[in-house]
Amino acid sequence: MPSLIDPTKPVDGVPAVKADLRANLQFAKTEIEGLQTGKTDLGHQHVLADVTDSGALASKDIVESADIAPAAITTDKLAAAAVGGAELADAVVTAAKLADAAVTSDKLAPASVIVGKIATAAVDTAELADDAVTTDKLAPGTANTLIGFDASGTPGEIAAGAHVTISAGTIAVVPGSLTELSDTPNSYLAQGGRFLRANVGETAVEFALIDASALADGAVSTAKLADSAVSSAKIGPAAVDGAKIAVDAVTDDKIADGAVATAKLANAAVTSAKIGSNAVGNSKIAGAAVTADKLAADAVTGDKLAAGAVSTIKLADGAVTAAKIAADAVGASQLQDGIPIDMQGALLSGAELRHYSETSPTPAISGGVLTLDLATGNVFEVTLTEDVTSLVLANAPAAATAGSATLLLKQDATGGRAVTWPASVRWAGGEPPAISTPAGAVDVLAFVTRDGGATWYGFLGGKAFS
Repeated sequence: MPSLIDPTKPVDGVPAVKADLRANLQFAKTEIEGLQTGKTDLGHQHVLADVTDSGALASKDIVESADIAPAAITTDKLAAAAVGGAELADAVVTAAKLADAAVTSDKLAPASVIVGKIATAAVDTAELADDAVTTDKLAPGTANTLIGFDASGTPGEIAAGAHVTISAGTIAVVPGSLTELSDTPNSYLAQGGRFLRANVGETAVEFALIDASALADGAVSTAKLADSAVSSAKIGPAAVDGAKIAVDAVTDDKIADGAVATAKLANAAVTSAKIGSNAVGNSKIAGAAVTADKLAADAVTGDKLAAGAVSTIKLADGAVTAAKIAADAVGASQLQDGIPIDMQGALLSGAELRHYSETSPTPAISGGVLTLDLATGNVFEVTLTEDVTSLVLANAPAAATAGSATLLLKQDATGGRAVTWPASVRWAGGEPPAISTPAGAVDVLAFVTRDGGATWYGFLGGKAFS
């Protein structure tokens, strides 16, 4: 290419210079045509001469941004790695040059965005969409700032990597950076019954009481507590006391059947002051629930028993024995008229009887059988409505004790009725007496035994009473 003209020399009036300029322009025209036909090598820079207003020549790049139509350069027109980081000037790619959604995850190579490529404060909460950061988008160990206590027991936030080391799956505390719980500093030993909280904008944590007034009515409901969420192991000793239970908070309808068992009641937990009137009724006491070993000495006294509280239907057979009745416990003033006293075979000694009567049953004859039951009485009146073919003396006292029976035997209006005596009855002279047979006649006979009823001795006390 011919040498360029000297721009410092005047052009007008110099024929040689004009000819030189024409040659240069002609050469430039040829070069441009060659570029247009693809015949010229781009391995070196080609420039066009540009004449300034002052007449000087200035160089001009062949391709400028103004010469490129919009969208002329697309990704399919760029070879792989055609644009590298070294070919981009600092700050050449700005947000204003990136279209909305221009950078998506599928356009970023794995690990292309790392902490070193993000400026401080580059990402703030305003730039993150709701739910933009989820646990599946965080690599393990990404969020590893720890809240703990230093050696003095002061709570604080420990930076990632400053508190633990991990080797072969084992986590070790860096000495001096974190106090282990086994150190039990007094600063958090004294925080029983409190919870740990960190307020927004704070780097420290604090203990605070759970204030009941801070919880709306119904804020903590059973539906919000998982099964077994509140267990006895999670409730400290004395955590629930009377002051924390509202009046009428615990009612019958809130206690499941079997919820209060003896194993859940401390010794002396239930006192008379804690039992309302009529709180304990028969239906609330299981069979054999109250036994002698469950009653303290003098636990049941007269002033604790309401009128009629102890009746015969409430006493099992044999429940009251002489050993259970103190001396002088039963006096005349304590016995009501007409109330039977069952001695249950007990010895009555030194008694003086006055104005007494004996029970006198009137058994009937059925099918020729007549039964004199000494358990119902000892003086019997029998009307002979038919012949007695079988006489039974039942329930005699035990052997070595004496028992007796008196029989008033009366003929009916027909008369002529006969009695066959059992072999157990022995008579004077070995022969039974002949009973009176006229209608309405009455005979009196007596019987005594001492061997439990195996042998009876019979006596005719009188006959033919009319």
